[in-house]
Amino acid sequence: MGKKPKIPKRSVDLQTAKNPRRDQDPGGIYSERFSFSLRVLDMQGPFGWSLLSQEHCLVVLERLKQLESLTWREILVDQARENHAVAVERLAGEAQTRLETIGQGDTAELVSLRVQKRFRIWGIRMGTTFLLLWYDPFHRVFPMNITDN
Repeated sequence: MGKKPKIPKRSVDLQTAKNPRRDQDPGGIYSERFSFSLRVLDMQGPFGWSLLSQEHCLVVLERLKQLESLTWREILVDQARENHAVAVERLAGEAQTRLETIGQGDTAELVSLRVQKRFRIWGIRMGTTFLLLWYDPFHRVFPMNITDN
């Protein structure tokens, strides 16, 4: 009266290798070139483009010009320390409120693109297009305590 050998009930092998989230290609965009649109540009509010100085305007235009020569992989993977998607619930309360006010409350995440040091531009990625949304020269949309940022 020996015991029967145990046979696993699962017939599918579980995947054991982990893939970093940033290496997963959302919607197959990584090989595509960056493009941008001003369709949802927020001119008012705490991150509105009406606050943009002439000096920063030139800097932003130069950065957008640089980004247009890159693929989304180069922007979001190779330069992940500088550019990244951020879930809306992780943003400052003021930013979340502003999204609701401008009719973008159903947005799940925004993309932050570094311009200089703490200076960021924020937008919504729709396919391969970056919908330029906010001007954030002081990193207030997503506050961080990093001295070298």
